Amino acid sequence: AEPSSWQNLNCLKTVGRASNYTAEEISRLKASTKAEIAFYCQLNPNFAQGTALLVLIPVNLKQLLLTGWKWLKGLVKR
Repeated sequence: AEPSSWQNLNCLKTVGRASNYTAEEISRLKASTKAEIAFYCQLNPNFAQGTALLVLIPVNLKQLLLTGWKWLKGLVKR
């Protein structure tokens, strides 16, 4: 992973494909006052040029088993 300028976190990855946002949409996103959008743009200022934000989601064994059980129940109902 590549470091973000925000607290030097290694949370970015160049994926080699750009977004299809227009220049106006990108400007609006970067000027947004919504906290979550401003934080995302701060973490990943080059999102429109093909940089992705890596996110780790902790999962425990119970969650995996419950998800597997729901998946299996869905297969049986078909």
